[in-house]
Amino acid sequence: MEGTYEYELERAELLGVNPPERAQWEEQMKARKEAEIEQEHNEVAQVLEGEGEQAKRTQGKMDELNSILSATQVKINKFKSVCGSFTNLLRSRTSSPAPPENRQAQDQPAPNGDAPSTSINDALDNLDKMKEVNNQSDYEFAKNQTIDIASKVSKNMDALDSLIARSEQAEMSMQNQNKQMKKFLR
Repeated sequence: MEGTYEYELERAELLGVNPPERAQWEEQMKARKEAEIEQEHNEVAQVLEGEGEQAKRTQGKMDELNSILSATQVKINKFKSVCGSFTNLLRSRTSSPAPPENRQAQDQPAPNGDAPSTSINDALDNLDKMKEVNNQSDYEFAKNQTIDIASKVSKNMDALDSLIARSEQAEMSMQNQNKQMKKFLR
């Protein structure tokens, strides 16, 4: 089976080369496995970082949508106050009873969700972590990499939860504004 010392011995015999020493072969296998694990961790970290950046961009777009909805609500309220009084004036002149209007403002400020940002301190912390990695055993290194990946996943989940809350708020605001406009146009 490929990847075993016996396989390497048979391979060396078939090729007519000197067989590797067991200690040397074990060191090469250990180094190869460490490199594979490190590459996997780096790939996962890059994917998580990309997802985090995408979540930040989406948060910005949701903030923009919520600010547009707030501005639209202000305009609806102004329009209702100007045209509503005009409508009441016309109704009173035709002596038809005017239905009571509900003039509660539904303005809700958009929550400020500060997206996590990187700074020089984060870079220095990463440099310190890299220095510590040289002094750690393989098990500690893998454990710390797993914890790091778990914290990135947790941050991404928090960002997604925030996006879901913002999108629900935007959807409710749009529904409310649509109801107001339909009611006004009747």
